[in-house]
Amino acid sequence: MNPTRLARPPIREAVLDIRTQGPQDLNAIRALAESFGKQTGMSKSAAIRTGIVEMAMSSDEAVTSRAHDVGIIGYRIEDEPLSRVVQFRNNGFTYSLIGNYGSWEQFRDRASEPARQFLALAGLERVVRLALRYINVIQFPSGRVDLDRYLPAAPSVPAELPQAVSGFLSRIVLPIQEDGLSAIVTQALDEGVGPSPSVILDIDVFFQGPLAADWNSLLPIFEKIRIWKNRIFFAFVNENTVSLHS
Repeated sequence: MNPTRLARPPIREAVLDIRTQGPQDLNAIRALAESFGKQTGMSKSAAIRTGIVEMAMSSDEAVTSRAHDVGIIGYRIEDEPLSRVVQFRNNGFTYSLIGNYGSWEQFRDRASEPARQFLALAGLERVVRLALRYINVIQFPSGRVDLDRYLPAAPSVPAELPQAVSGFLSRIVLPIQEDGLSAIVTQALDEGVGPSPSVILDIDVFFQGPLAADWNSLLPIFEKIRIWKNRIFFAFVNENTVSLHS
């Protein structure tokens, strides 16, 4: 169906992500996180760490694992109660909005200032990946739900088997060659406790390739990504689904 603006979009979390080439100065990243936190009142902060897990099999086929802490790769700041999360890392930047999604324009504009400050860090050469990820939760009416009524790509069970489904997970990768993008679309039964059944529709659209580290030059690509994100969402729902959020 054609994209339309929903009165109550089912967005649990919206994420704007920028990956950059080469590790950046952690001292500069920490200073940026502290400064931006003070500017915005996002008082909760934490270091972002990463690690490596090694798996090995001995001669008697016993499997052992060993974890190595690689160290700090960036800093995360968030507000309280939790609604916004900003990550400044040595390989990129992420802005997340949890609930209370107004519009793309509002989301983009809120992400623009921390993104501009990150991209202005000394030594940052280029951007290598841009992405928008929207995690939607589609809440159905209470009681037994026929997923085919709401989801064009609902899981199919062979007719000779029981038709009740207590869980499912599907993931497809779509190359969008005309705009040089790719998309990962994941559907899953939401395991959260709620008054009625729900399905997660997770849409991750991204561009990979070298780009200048300049926010204004990245915006047109983010606009293309957003357009495709909307196309994909409305291809994976129908009028019955839209009526639940209008």
